[in-house]
Amino acid sequence: MSKCPLFCTFLLLMASSVLSQGVECNFDKTVDFSKFKMYKWITLKSEEPIDKLTDEQIKTTLDAAFSQKGLVLLSKLRELAN
Repeated sequence: MSKCPLFCTFLLLMASSVLSQGVECNFDKTVDFSKFKMYKWITLKSEEPIDKLTDEQIKTTLDAAFSQKGLVLLSKLRELAN
């Protein structure tokens, strides 16, 4: 039996699972986000904490994206003022 049909079936199943994933976002459409210049990280007491490595990876990625948009992390702004 050839492995090609089995491999093609596997690829088709993987592609269909990737295409079926969706992303939803929710935000206030009346807010003018261009007026925001700073942000800060907070810890929510009501949420289950994630592991430290994942937390740092998320924050690093978002810090870079926010920086490209011109936003400044509030703690860095305080460091610059001192």
